[in-house]
Amino acid sequence: MPNDQISAEEKEIYDRQIRIWGHSVQSRLKNAHVAVVGINGLSAEIVKDLVLSGIGELTLADFCKPSHRELDSNFLFQNELSTSAPIASQVADYVRSLNPFVRVHHRDMEDIDNMNTVLTTPSPVQLVVFCRPLEFPQAFRRILQECAEHEPAVPLITAGLAGLRGFAILDLIQYKLATDETAAVSYPCSQSVLDIKEVDTKPRAHLKVPILQSAIDILNEKADLHDNVLAGQVGLHSAPSCSIFGSMLAQTIIQYIGEDTNGSKPANGANILLFNEDVVSAERHPKY
Repeated sequence: MPNDQISAEEKEIYDRQIRIWGHSVQSRLKNAHVAVVGINGLSAEIVKDLVLSGIGELTLADFCKPSHRELDSNFLFQNELSTSAPIASQVADYVRSLNPFVRVHHRDMEDIDNMNTVLTTPSPVQLVVFCRPLEFPQAFRRILQECAEHEPAVPLITAGLAGLRGFAILDLIQYKLATDETAAVSYPCSQSVLDIKEVDTKPRAHLKVPILQSAIDILNEKADLHDNVLAGQVGLHSAPSCSIFGSMLAQTIIQYIGEDTNGSKPANGANILLFNEDVVSAERHPKY
């Protein structure tokens, strides 16, 4: 049962943000339940911002054991790290200490097959945030499937970092995009972003020109080198990147939850966010 009442103590704690976004948004945050799957440096920033903002209920879940590299950017580990214990159980107490008004649960998943339990226990989840898509692409596909086939479908935000570069895919099911006109818009399934057919569009005749062919070969070598560098950074979360990109994603989540329940959702309809050390861009998938 939704509780729209904000106590006097809560008003004192959330006074600044209530002045910015109002009581109605704070009430929606209080009644929201978000699940964060994949506890790493990026999700630590998201969790911290959601908890301090007054999210009502938060479920932490992970299906792998931590490594000592987690300590480089994941500040949720406040005690001695155990590489044999699940991540979620190790960080849950510290997350609770950040805000006593937030109900924090942890789910130590043996594997991704336990995802349905995360979506329904102890109460239905309104939004899932998955932060290990680069390290576990098959888990990404499985979580995507579970959220889409759940009744009702659960919105999913998938985000990943590789060194100083990151991305997020917002699969928010359906919303109303407020422009000059109001129109019902459906978010495409994240699966469609992955299923891309590569087409060689270079004119065949031009490839026979020796100088041009040499230039293309050089560019291809540089591209391969760049890809190898990125591949080596998968799972590497620098603290500054986590802080900046994680805060941006937390604000996107707060905006999504805080909008009016008539279906008006985040502003510009962008469902793909790209982040690097130079620029942050937000785009809508051009096919939709």
